[in-house]
Amino acid sequence: MLGILFKKFYAVKYGNSTFVTVGNSGTILTSTDGISWNERTSGTTENLNGLTYDNSLFVAKGDSGTILTSSDGITWTSRASGTTGGLKGITYENSTFVAVGESSTILTSS
Repeated sequence: MLGILFKKFYAVKYGNSTFVTVGNSGTILTSTDGISWNERTSGTTENLNGLTYDNSLFVAKGDSGTILTSSDGITWTSRASGTTGGLKGITYENSTFVAVGESSTILTSS
């Protein structure tokens, strides 16, 4: 766990009775109490710099068009974004996830 102390974290969300935080080099941690944290396998080494939770789904976004999804914060699935540019923001509203990024990228998904 000592290596985690030297990571940078960029976003944290709470959903499905779980806190999830994402950070550099594909780091994902989860906690049920906000005190004790467990590292999870993201399947990427890209920096993850954004996270949202809605519609019973965590969605993480990051560099090189990286998008990951998880229903529980523990098991993550990589999703095709169709872009290699960095994604800078993500939100959910009106039954739609929206991510924005470099080069005027706007991605939507239900």
